Amino acid sequence: KELKRRGFDVTVAGMYIHLPITSEAAFYGIKVVELSQLTGDEQFDIIHCQHKPVTEHLCQLYPTTPKVTTIHSIVYDLERPVKHDSIKHYVAIASHEREFIITNYGIPSDKVSTIYNPVDSSKFNKENTTEDDFVLLAGTVDYMRKQMIYDASQWAKDNGKRFVLIGYDHGDYLSDLRKARDIIYYQPIPNIEMMVKSCHIACGLFIGRTTIEAWMCGKSVLSYKFNASGGIVSREVLAPPSDIDLYSSDRVAESLITIYNEIA
Repeated sequence: KELKRRGFDVTVAGMYIHLPITSEAAFYGIKVVELSQLTGDEQFDIIHCQHKPVTEHLCQLYPTTPKVTTIHSIVYDLERPVKHDSIKHYVAIASHEREFIITNYGIPSDKVSTIYNPVDSSKFNKENTTEDDFVLLAGTVDYMRKQMIYDASQWAKDNGKRFVLIGYDHGDYLSDLRKARDIIYYQPIPNIEMMVKSCHIACGLFIGRTTIEAWMCGKSVLSYKFNASGGIVSREVLAPPSDIDLYSSDRVAESLITIYNEIA
């Protein structure tokens, strides 16, 4: 959205394109297509990709189009860096991940930048915030988050708070969870920022998008790190950092545009 606002012609392609993404993209004049609809004949100046299988697919379809790829995690195989002549720059979402990529994959340091996950500060901010008595976990209900969801729901119970879970159910344990825990579950909802602004505390992955969204709203986060099988490595309560402005979408867009201009 920020790139579109700055005059760029933006197309978003993904494997799962559905509401609310499609309606919001249409509102801002952003073209959205299923990844399977791309033919390789489209003319893009730059492709910014993420996730290993998607990046490999796009490298095959557009072998000469300059690319930037974002690595969102150093834990999952899905996020392993792809090496290809058309990939001109890599983006890590945290400084320790940048160092890991440089050290373990032999990518030159001048080809890897740290740029945080962007958050729309016009939606996620401290305006009209309140504090209700619930713990919020917004994220896909899948195998990777299973232990985190069980642990966070127990933390909420131990601290006398309600537990609200919002996300697509892509796992096989939600029904058992709801029997074992007194939780409130919703499919993804529009205006999720209203829930974030009213929660007692949010839950999320360390430096993940939902963590940053909560920080932007002035909320502390029950922050998790876990391994490749979803096992919890650490859990701690993190207050919003002092450099929170670095996470805003306009600051992230500025950093990305600098890279785009260098490789175009």
